[in-house]
Amino acid sequence: MTHWVRVFDDPSRDAWQRPAYVVGLLALSPSDTVADLGTGTGYFVPHLSKAVPKGQVLAVDVEEKLLEHVRQRAHKAGLGNVRTVLAKTDDATLPGGVSVVLLVNTYHHIGKRIAYFRAVGERLGQTGRVVIVDFKLGKFPVGPPDSHKLAPEKVEQELTAAGFGRCKRDDTLPYQYALVFSRACR
Repeated sequence: MTHWVRVFDDPSRDAWQRPAYVVGLLALSPSDTVADLGTGTGYFVPHLSKAVPKGQVLAVDVEEKLLEHVRQRAHKAGLGNVRTVLAKTDDATLPGGVSVVLLVNTYHHIGKRIAYFRAVGERLGQTGRVVIVDFKLGKFPVGPPDSHKLAPEKVEQELTAAGFGRCKRDDTLPYQYALVFSRACR
């Protein structure tokens, strides 16, 4: 656990991850419910919490120990709008009414992704969005090897098969791409 906290919460991550920029891509309203799917140590949780002061942040992960870390992190920071959700490997277990689902460096960990995201889509409102931020192919000073990465075209193919349309692609981040999907932007 300590290893992942050092890796995921390394202060140098802000320079290349640009959390404020990523949260801006989500186009959140103050009362939205946003799910940080694959939250890990909750790196994005404080940023998301501030973006939805009248809404809710769902920190979602399959690892209970990571969720306990997120609960402690939120408590220490006074983030009262954060709730943890224990997911299953084949089901995000999201409640209904989620406005935005954010996945950062997580998409490639999910098995049977088309079925998985069809189920996620059922939890979104008609204008709900799924935003995937993941590593570009190539050798970079951070991130996994290419064998653990997916090209954005592959992600788009799978999300299209799950019933979503791509609304936006952003390649501004130095090592990652961002893709915004919705059922409303076909």
